[in-house]
Amino acid sequence: MNKKDSWLFWWTLYLNAAAWIILGIFSLIRLEADYLLVVGVCLTLSLANIVGFTKCNKALSLSVWLLGFTVR
Repeated sequence: MNKKDSWLFWWTLYLNAAAWIILGIFSLIRLEADYLLVVGVCLTLSLANIVGFTKCNKALSLSVWLLGFTVR
C-alpha cells in the first residue's frame, strides 16, 4: 500500500467517527433519542474499526520488523 492510499484510509476512518460525533451532538441538541441511539451504535462501530485496524497495523509493523531482524 502506498503512502497516499494509507493516508486516505486512515483519514477516512477518523473523519467517519468525527462525523458521527457531530451528528450525535445535533441529535442531543434537538433531543431526538431515537436518532441518538442510532448515532451511538454507529459511533461504537466506527471506534471499533479504528481500534481493530490500529492493532492490526501495529502487529503488522512488529512482524515485519521482527522478520527483517531475523533475516539479517
